[in-house]
Amino acid sequence: PRGLVGRHRHAPALVCGRPCGCQPPSDGLLPLVPSPAGTAARHGRIGAQPPAVCCRRGATCDARIPSQNSLHIVFTPRLAGHEKANFLLLPTEYDCYGIVFAEASAFGVPSLARNVGGVGQVVRDGVNGFLLSPDATATDFADVICRVYGDRTYYYQLRCSAKKEYQIRLNWTRWGEMMEQIFQEVIREVKMKESHVYIPTYIINLRRRPDRKKHILREFEGREEFQTSLVEACEHKVGAVGLWMSIRKIVEDAVQRDYDAILICEDDHEFTPQYSKEKLYRHIYGAHRQGAELLSGGIGGFGVAVPTAANRYWVDWFWCTQFIVVYKKLYARILSYNFKDTDTADGVLSGLARFKMVIYPFVSRQKAFGYSDITEGNMKHPDLIVRHFERADVRLKQVHAVSHIL
Repeated sequence: PRGLVGRHRHAPALVCGRPCGCQPPSDGLLPLVPSPAGTAARHGRIGAQPPAVCCRRGATCDARIPSQNSLHIVFTPRLAGHEKANFLLLPTEYDCYGIVFAEASAFGVPSLARNVGGVGQVVRDGVNGFLLSPDATATDFADVICRVYGDRTYYYQLRCSAKKEYQIRLNWTRWGEMMEQIFQEVIREVKMKESHVYIPTYIINLRRRPDRKKHILREFEGREEFQTSLVEACEHKVGAVGLWMSIRKIVEDAVQRDYDAILICEDDHEFTPQYSKEKLYRHIYGAHRQGAELLSGGIGGFGVAVPTAANRYWVDWFWCTQFIVVYKKLYARILSYNFKDTDTADGVLSGLARFKMVIYPFVSRQKAFGYSDITEGNMKHPDLIVRHFERADVRLKQVHAVSHIL
């Protein structure tokens, strides 16, 4: 609407360039074609060399709104143009990332770009700018500018959230912290390969199940990353109660030995082809750093899954306890819980552990022996557990694929 630019039929746009004779983009984006509302923008070009000012000084600017009587759009900006800019418009055809978007957010300037390459990792739609389709035209960009700039309250909120994105995520300090974490993980993996690091591993087995004992010992044979202890399972007329009594016994031993984390395995666990020592230890350390209280190597069911790392997910609840890492902060809650005959171990652990995660692709699955010592349902349908894991795998595969696209 003309009210946005006062008496001006065209609002000035600011273009920053290099002293190499480069011309503005040739795809019709400069000047902006009129939007349906009749608003257009002219452009000028300013100097090539950025001013002698560091990002830290520039980053202290408040998310102010320029005069309502002018609309400044910066194309591929440098610091000189940010203070007067209303938007950063970068209609790139491909970018691996785009530090200019982070620089714009430092000044509280919303960015407009095509959703190509790695741009979506910097610009979050509706937070510090807007992502348009890869084939977006000048008209599409103009429409977004008119719509957003026409709502002054929303535009101010957008500038504030863009500034906040810089302060929280898009700054060099945060980059340094993330790089340090990556380096520390690499160093830890190298040290693990060069040293004999192991995790205390408790394997639950009923004395009357020698077939399972033979199976589980074969699974851990030659794996020096595990310090295994065979735990004779507690028996009870209700199988789930017996399993919980066994878990309690293990946790009591872990408390006495002051272990920071332990691995609890049932004798029907089997490793998947995706398992590796390095992968497991990377997830154990990574989940711990994120505040996890329990980490599963594979589950037979869940409700909601949210990615916390490239191959690790937070879940709201889970089925199956054949391979779980329990962290020290969960010990006391396990020992103080009054387990009921109607409870299940995985159900109780799902409730006790607020921050529970699972590795995906799974590194552990439950092997079907044709019977179950825990639940009547699994005893009547011995292949049910296999179907549970298959369905959980399919669902997590979909979440995994979408999270990696985003």
